[in-house]
Amino acid sequence: MKKTLIIIIVVPLVIQSLSFTGTEINITKLWETDSVFMTPESVVYDSIRNCLYVSNFNDKGGFRNSGDTIYDECISKVDVDGNIIELRWVDHLIGPTGVSIYNDTLYVIERGYLTKIDIDNQSVVERIPINNSGFVNDIAIDKKGDIYISDMGQSSIHRITNKKCELWLTDTLLHNINGLYIDNNHLIIGNQGNSNLISVSIPDKKTRVIASNISVGIDGIKKFKKDYIVSWRYEMFVIKESGTFQIILNTESEQNWIADFELIQSKNILIVPTLLTNKLVAYMITDKQ
Repeated sequence: MKKTLIIIIVVPLVIQSLSFTGTEINITKLWETDSVFMTPESVVYDSIRNCLYVSNFNDKGGFRNSGDTIYDECISKVDVDGNIIELRWVDHLIGPTGVSIYNDTLYVIERGYLTKIDIDNQSVVERIPINNSGFVNDIAIDKKGDIYISDMGQSSIHRITNKKCELWLTDTLLHNINGLYIDNNHLIIGNQGNSNLISVSIPDKKTRVIASNISVGIDGIKKFKKDYIVSWRYEMFVIKESGTFQIILNTESEQNWIADFELIQSKNILIVPTLLTNKLVAYMITDKQ
């Protein structure tokens, strides 16, 4: 497989340092790629191969129009220093968004499907229909292998268990939901409609609001130590367990729209796909008590 090198701009600059509730959060920009991606929507870290997979939502750039009929998007493979290993690593996909890895298989959300990709063979092995779905977006997989999928179009959660798809959750708290994250036996949900971060107990579906009125919406969600990191548009927030939150990153001056980012826990590195400027940007995150 031919490896294509892309010039990386290394910028060892502290973007922001903020203090709240006794914790200081530092964000330092490490590198960014050229604008080579095609509306990059989500990224996931492969700890076995020490690389990244990026979903390219639209190979024409920007967002789809309702009349679009040609689907020829892809997953890119990138190393942790930002070098493009293969831009069209898995090709001919249908508007892929959320990505996740479970049992060394890459799971991708396409339009109306959950798609399984054999990583070693670099190929699609199965597409499972997500029945009666609207605009499916993000994905989270629990320890048992149950797969949860956010449906922005219907403000609901689908669940796939043993290849069987069900409408798992509808709730008055859910509005145009986007990002998902599994935290032990809870599903953490980012509302785009009313800007709430919500926790749902998986065993009994009891819901509670962790934080309200964070931003216009919530896309990416990850956990950093005891806190949640969330993103929407040009801002990234840290949310405490108490529900208080603080902006730790603002990229509006660069017009780098922060999409569904990854946190490489072992390295404390955030990998941010910029939805409109077609880059990956990496940041180091640290804190001091």
